[in-house]
Amino acid sequence: MTDAITIRRAYADTPYGQLHYRHAGEGEPLLLIHQTATSSYAYEPVMAYLASSCRVIAVDTPGYGMSDYPTNREYTAADYARTFAAFLRACRCVSRNGGQADRGRHAVLGRPDR
Repeated sequence: MTDAITIRRAYADTPYGQLHYRHAGEGEPLLLIHQTATSSYAYEPVMAYLASSCRVIAVDTPGYGMSDYPTNREYTAADYARTFAAFLRACRCVSRNGGQADRGRHAVLGRPDR
């Protein structure tokens, strides 16, 4: 019999407001970002499966789910990149596998060379 994996909810404080997220599991982080007009709840059916091998984090994007609404009405891709970079720092998402998570973060920030 396997232990049930618990999905927990929390908030991360960022310079862009509080972001709500769900998390489960341990190990290397896997960030899940939902499509527009939904929330991190959309990932709950797969989170337990994924959490058996890594730390799964599903974030509510600004203005959706239970995250704060962005103060800038025209939220650009660069705004999202800055928000998610701040979120990753707030959640202490640091990779131990040679920087894979860091490479993903830099790709989001438009700096894939790092």
